[in-house]
Amino acid sequence: MFEKNSLTLFDHLPTEIVFEIFDYLSSNDTLYGFLNLNQKYNCILLEYYADLNKFEISIKNSCFLQSILPIIQSRVEYLTITDINSCFSLDLFPNLKSVIISTAFPIYTDEITSLTTSKQFRKLTTLKIHSKILNRNAWSDTFCIYQAVFYHENAFKTFELSSNLDVKVLENTINVNIQSLTIQLSYFRSILILLENTPNLKYFDLTLSSLYFSDPLKKEFDITHIKLKKLLITLGSSINEKNFPIIAYFIKQFSSSLIHLSLNLNSIQLKENQFDGFILQQQLLNSMTQLKNFRIFVTFDKEITEIDTLLSTFQNQFWYDHHWIVGIHRQYLFTLPFHFKKLNNFIDFDEIKLSNLKTPSFLSVWPHVTSIDLSQCNDPNLNLIKQLKMNMPKLTTMILNSKLINSLDTDENVALDNVSTIHCKGEYLQNIKQWLIKIVPNTKHLVLSYEPQSTTSSSNRTVYLHKLDAYFRGQRTTRDYTYFLNIQHVEIKFTLHDVEDIYRHVLRLVREFLEMFKNLKSFIIEFHTNFSNYNSMPFTDLNKMIELLNMDRISQKYHMKHVYNYIQFIKKT
Repeated sequence: MFEKNSLTLFDHLPTEIVFEIFDYLSSNDTLYGFLNLNQKYNCILLEYYADLNKFEISIKNSCFLQSILPIIQSRVEYLTITDINSCFSLDLFPNLKSVIISTAFPIYTDEITSLTTSKQFRKLTTLKIHSKILNRNAWSDTFCIYQAVFYHENAFKTFELSSNLDVKVLENTINVNIQSLTIQLSYFRSILILLENTPNLKYFDLTLSSLYFSDPLKKEFDITHIKLKKLLITLGSSINEKNFPIIAYFIKQFSSSLIHLSLNLNSIQLKENQFDGFILQQQLLNSMTQLKNFRIFVTFDKEITEIDTLLSTFQNQFWYDHHWIVGIHRQYLFTLPFHFKKLNNFIDFDEIKLSNLKTPSFLSVWPHVTSIDLSQCNDPNLNLIKQLKMNMPKLTTMILNSKLINSLDTDENVALDNVSTIHCKGEYLQNIKQWLIKIVPNTKHLVLSYEPQSTTSSSNRTVYLHKLDAYFRGQRTTRDYTYFLNIQHVEIKFTLHDVEDIYRHVLRLVREFLEMFKNLKSFIIEFHTNFSNYNSMPFTDLNKMIELLNMDRISQKYHMKHVYNYIQFIKKT
């Protein structure tokens, strides 16, 4: 393989230029495109290419894997897994340090178990699982993963898991190596159990779905021996005057060490004069002796009416000395600069009122926001697109309702070029083509979802699938697919209540979409039903679906996978 002669002048480029070209490619694309091209490029890649230690593994390029793995497997230190199966072992990579599992599709617990039982698993320093995890017969059961990760002999320093968990007990799992945790927990008690097993934790990014405090939980717990430096808390449930003091008490356990504190608090039920700058200062911030960075994003359960009164509680020497500036807009209260990545239902940046009128103008730009959800907005500012363009330079994901898409003007010569993911909720799709062409021309990931309001009307159950077909194909005999050339990933999410509806309409939709999107790499259908028995779920018998789809032609181009209420098609390469 090292004797190939150059066929083009490309191989005469200086090595410095070659590496600049490589900078625009993933390590996988670089290896796929240049390894075995000729002796020169084999030498560059195998001896000088720094990113050779980073690799992405996927079933869609299995032939490539078979040829490349024997050459690079001992060099790989950082592995990203985008598809997984129970036969895969980390022991293929003897020098592996970091694993990221990020699939567009849910994965089963036993597929993760195949990794946790590998010898190389205990040598990892980083594990990040960004996929939804399911059991074979029920929803998420991730306790076995925690038990494996927190085992005291492991080398882990960083662990991230996106799936929710209620930790009741961890045995033989006090791990002194773990310094960084990013997790979602079901109950407050799980926090204390985890922290008792990670005494050297420095970074803790916590999403807590419930603030229910069970009877055994007392306010007087002591975890002051843990010297956290950075704490980020996102609360998914409502906060009131009873549970906020416990949250504050928990945070103050780290008052002597905490440098960075970030709070994302949803659905605050307190009256406006019960949760303000004075309360935060007295109940929480005064005791934080080392705190340098404080960031907060509060969503009240109703729009704030006494804005000036609430802002005045943040206009004293304490807030000025720390240079912590607060803004208010509708039902939102937040510090500026805004450092959170996700923003919901924020539709008019011109109406923000600030605690400090001398705020620098650059604070009006929200450079950290990558995703905005406008699906609950029905009265947008007509200049919304322009405002997003000016204020959110890193915006990549938008979630919208179909009525909003239809109400905003697409004639303005303003495009959100960085947006690559669009999620449209609702059944009215008249202007989706115009959005894809004019507003978000670089969309690569398209998500369409619809849940009918009525569970009895047959028209509500089936009309959405007809509309998808009509709006995307158009009425012409010759179909024009130029709208969709950039789109590589499509997801359809909907609710149906009848097995017949699914077989009759979904199968047709699958065939249409696989033909419609010419550059499609993956297509996912997520359906929700009222079936209580898993065995009665549609498509559990893949053989029946293959037969109904006439899969002979489709299977030549796509891998197909079925998990619970998801069906996935991945294009073969």
